[in-house]
Amino acid sequence: MINASGCIKKGIDVPVTIKDIAKKVGVSTSTVSRALTGRATISEETRKRISQAVEELNYHPNAIARNLANGIARTVCLLIDASEDSGAFSNAFFTNSVFGIEKAVQKCGYDLLITGCFDGKVSKTLDKLILERKTDGIIIPPSLACKSVLDKLIGGHIPFVVLGEPQKQSSLCSWVDINNSQGGMIAAQHLLDNGYERLAFFGGKETDGFVQRRLGGFLECLEANGKNMEEVSFLNDACAAVDILSSGKFDGFVCNDNFAAFEILKAAKALNLDVPNDVGVVTFDNYPIAPYMDPPLSCIDIDTLAQGAEATRILINQINGSHPQQSLISTELIERASSRRVKG
Repeated sequence: MINASGCIKKGIDVPVTIKDIAKKVGVSTSTVSRALTGRATISEETRKRISQAVEELNYHPNAIARNLANGIARTVCLLIDASEDSGAFSNAFFTNSVFGIEKAVQKCGYDLLITGCFDGKVSKTLDKLILERKTDGIIIPPSLACKSVLDKLIGGHIPFVVLGEPQKQSSLCSWVDINNSQGGMIAAQHLLDNGYERLAFFGGKETDGFVQRRLGGFLECLEANGKNMEEVSFLNDACAAVDILSSGKFDGFVCNDNFAAFEILKAAKALNLDVPNDVGVVTFDNYPIAPYMDPPLSCIDIDTLAQGAEATRILINQINGSHPQQSLISTELIERASSRRVKG
């Protein structure tokens, strides 16, 4: 319907289209389309009339349809492992990476699409994303980076980045990870430099790649300093902490996370051991409780926000034609009271 002023009135739920613009200006829809995209020569007078009609009718182009017609989506997809045992949605570090991805994606002029994949459904989800051209590139967590998924992504020629170093085909694809090996070395060396001589690694799951790399750096430091490795515990419960501390074999602990470190502190208190004078403790991750423990925990700080941003940078580069890249985000030590042994 056209009102007295000549403006087309649309219902609340019916958006204005280029057909409405064309009708108001008295030109073809193809002329309006060419004027809006700027890909053809249109007379200045016609262009101004179209521009005025766009403003009067409050026209907003359908970006999704336009991008699909051009063969691009201007969308980056983040796949999340939504299986029951993945813990993806409750993992604060992963959430921080997502925030880094979102900020970087928006800065590059893309939108972020987050899609959850359940057990056995990853292949179907990828087929839908790739075949329907819903995304220009994909970011996946390492838990989804099995050989079949990587083969599909590589074979489908779609840009993708793994948010962590995959255990398979790591040289053939892009990935961004925290330098966990470096962190293990820094933590062990810090304890040795502060007078702790008998070190143990405590906590984490043996099957997790990032835990293996932390342990690898820890062991490499001990070997470089002529120290023997006698104990690794992949349990982070109270009983395991009491057992390892009551043995009297160790005076320094590198803990895989805050919860493992908390069990060490609790066991030390139960056994009347002083931290840091009898036992030194360094944990991975500053979040969530390292600064608030008694004593406050020295930690290897990891920048997952930077990890998300770097993953996005590499993905956008791939979308624009670059080759796969791999990147490690450096770690740093935050020293606190839990590893400051009084010398004297």
